[in-house]
Amino acid sequence: MDCLLGSDPSEVGYHTWDIIENRLSLDRVCAAMCGVPEAEGAEGIPIEAFLMKIDLANRERVAKAIHDSLLYGNFYQEEYPVEYEPGLFRLVRVGGRLIYDRDGVPLRGIGWMVDVSPEKILGEGVTRQ
Repeated sequence: MDCLLGSDPSEVGYHTWDIIENRLSLDRVCAAMCGVPEAEGAEGIPIEAFLMKIDLANRERVAKAIHDSLLYGNFYQEEYPVEYEPGLFRLVRVGGRLIYDRDGVPLRGIGWMVDVSPEKILGEGVTRQ
C-alpha cells in the first residue's frame, strides 16, 4: 500500500460495506472527508448515497470500478473528487477489497480513504499558504 506511506495515520479513513444490507459504514475520518455526519457514517449509508457525493464527471467511472470489483474480485483503487460541502470538493484516493463467501458471493467490502488534494495542488506547482 505504497499510496499510504508517508500519510499521517490519523488522516487515513476506513470504511466497510455490508453488501447484503447495502450499508457503507464510515469512520470519523471518512465521514468528515465526504461531508457525512459522523453518527450517520457510523450507522452506515446506502452505497448510492455515497456515489452521489462523487462529482458527476467521475461518478459513472467509479460506479463501474465498484461493479467490476464485485464481479471479478479485483482490488479496487480509484481517485476522484467528493463533495464535502455544497459546491466544495476534495480529491480522495480510495482503495479496498471484497470478502466473498465459499460460493463466491460478495459479502463485505473493506477499504481506506485519504485526502490527496494537498498532494495534487503541490504537484501542480501551486504552493499552500
